[in-house]
Amino acid sequence: SGLPCPGCGLTRALSSLIQGNAATAFSYHPFAFIVLPLFLMLAVHNVLPQAARQRLQAFCGAHDRWIRRGYHGFIYTFVGFGVLRTLAYASLGWLKI
Repeated sequence: SGLPCPGCGLTRALSSLIQGNAATAFSYHPFAFIVLPLFLMLAVHNVLPQAARQRLQAFCGAHDRWIRRGYHGFIYTFVGFGVLRTLAYASLGWLKI
């Protein structure tokens, strides 16, 4: 379609953020500032000792309601951002014709 998807630019934004270029990362995709810490938390979780993982899972189980709300909020905001960006891109494209 030639229109950007909700995740377009996210890989470049993550790469820029890892290199320390926050402004460039934000210009590519502002959700990199949320996604990178999530990736890092997942990576740390995978190398934790079993006892620490069990404590973390117990904590998450006790706060399941808030974690689900945060997850759903992230997904809805991410998709909403993608839709708005696509609409803006499409409308600017129509104006240039």
